[in-house]
Amino acid sequence: MTSKIISRRPDLTGLALALVFFCLSLTPSLLPRPWTWQGVVGGITAAIGYTLGVLAATCYRAARSRIGPPPRRPAIDPGRVLTWAAAVAIPVSLIGGAHAQGEVRRLIGVEQVEGWELLLVPLLAALVAAAFVLAARLARLAVRALTSLLARVLPRRAAVAAGFTLGVALLTLVVWDLLLGSLINRTAAGFGLADGTTPPGITRPPSGLLAGGPGSLTPWETLGREGRIFVAHTPDAGRIAAFTGRPAKHPIRVYAGLGSAASPAQQAGLVVRELHRTGAFDRKILVVAASTGTGWVNQKAAQAVEYLHGGDTAIAAMQYSYLPSWISFLVDRSRAREAAGELFAAVRREWARLPVGDRPRLLVYGESLGAFGIEGALREPDTLLTQAQGALLVGSPRYSPIHRQVLAGRDPGSPVWRPVYRGGRHIRTAQHPADLTSAATLHPAPALHPAPGLTATAPPRPARARVLGEWEQPRVAYLQNASDPVVWWEPELLYRRPDWLRAPVGPDVNPRMSWWPIITFWQVLADLVAAADMPPGHGHDYGTAIPAGWVAVAAPGGWTAADSARLQALIAQVRSGQ
Repeated sequence: MTSKIISRRPDLTGLALALVFFCLSLTPSLLPRPWTWQGVVGGITAAIGYTLGVLAATCYRAARSRIGPPPRRPAIDPGRVLTWAAAVAIPVSLIGGAHAQGEVRRLIGVEQVEGWELLLVPLLAALVAAAFVLAARLARLAVRALTSLLARVLPRRAAVAAGFTLGVALLTLVVWDLLLGSLINRTAAGFGLADGTTPPGITRPPSGLLAGGPGSLTPWETLGREGRIFVAHTPDAGRIAAFTGRPAKHPIRVYAGLGSAASPAQQAGLVVRELHRTGAFDRKILVVAASTGTGWVNQKAAQAVEYLHGGDTAIAAMQYSYLPSWISFLVDRSRAREAAGELFAAVRREWARLPVGDRPRLLVYGESLGAFGIEGALREPDTLLTQAQGALLVGSPRYSPIHRQVLAGRDPGSPVWRPVYRGGRHIRTAQHPADLTSAATLHPAPALHPAPGLTATAPPRPARARVLGEWEQPRVAYLQNASDPVVWWEPELLYRRPDWLRAPVGPDVNPRMSWWPIITFWQVLADLVAAADMPPGHGHDYGTAIPAGWVAVAAPGGWTAADSARLQALIAQVRSGQ
């Protein structure tokens, strides 16, 4: 029985749908992929198609058995037809896929690849799909064995139902809790060990204005790897003065790692005490920065606001996890929200106790899961505008509550990839600096007079730019790239066409990209793997737009376009810190 189930010939309906799914996996997505990853994506996509095909065929055969005798054998061999279809469809799809990859690479600005590499994609995809099918057959064998055991003590139908239910439960336990859970735990342990290390060249700061420095309440050893990197890369007053041409102050950066206190609330309390110790509430600018999974804070964002205000700044941040963002995305979202909420509430509570005229300007910053953390803590656009005096939110994930409301409540005529919210009076979105002063507006369809009996249609027209009105304080700037899968991936892609794929699409999205049920969901999910490795301004890399975002939100008096150009050139040389 075991050998029969494992060696059984593949189901033709499953193979047909696997072929369709594999060919569609080669259609354009948001970001380019190397052939190895495309092969894995194609194999998993084909396995999904095969599974759906087998389920459909099984349901059909069950229905036919109740209706009457099976249909007569077709005159043409379906297997031969499928073989010829594959012989035509796979090469055509590979050629189309190579062309699509070239278009996406040109839009994103990455190096083209050799076309012959795509020839290896079907081979790798076949191996991956076969591995998944074999695993599914082994799981089916286990369910049958369990059903046979239950049939000894239960009626046949009850045994089948119980065996299937228990089999699914056991499979979930094995895959999620044992395999995936073990992988996450081992990964967390590895990153926990890495959190105790310090990269070469990173040393304890000599300034008492920095966490871990002389007199700090947070010992250097407790800051974690990313916390030590964060404070060690603080520019001093001399470097800032060389940029501004005026006397500058040494910036304040305070930070609490997971080892600095026992809970997020205690970490936030420690940060507030550090702010008082360093005199942060006497500075001109106070930034609450929500970190990502490992405690990372983008150096480009931190240094941009420090150079912008001549070092008269203080930045407060803390760590909530050892895990990188792609794992925190799965298991730590609630912790990101809790940590950001505790930090912002604690800092704002102390800030609100100061006389109105003696308060620093309170700004918030978050990138990726950090942006989600800030939004999850404040929940509503109006709350953000009343609780903070400005915000820069970068690459907010699709499930971020305020971001979702901004997209859903955008003004008519503005595309979802560049939404205008309430006329851009307080909240604006941008992919490039110029987007903060102008908005993309969809062209109205031209009036057509078709011939009698025909329907008027018009080809999609590109968005046009219109100048926005006055941007009032407080200002919130969202940076979101049209090609960033972090911004657009959501479970609804399984069954619903997203607005960002309706023409006209964003400036770096392939207009040939289409929505396919299930497949687009998986394609965009797969794009998350390389999202942060794209050139600035594409994918999940926002390096060049961050200085412009801070200038738009909180520029000091007398700031000029020439100053912005110098700041952008300076920050372009700064490493993000990871």
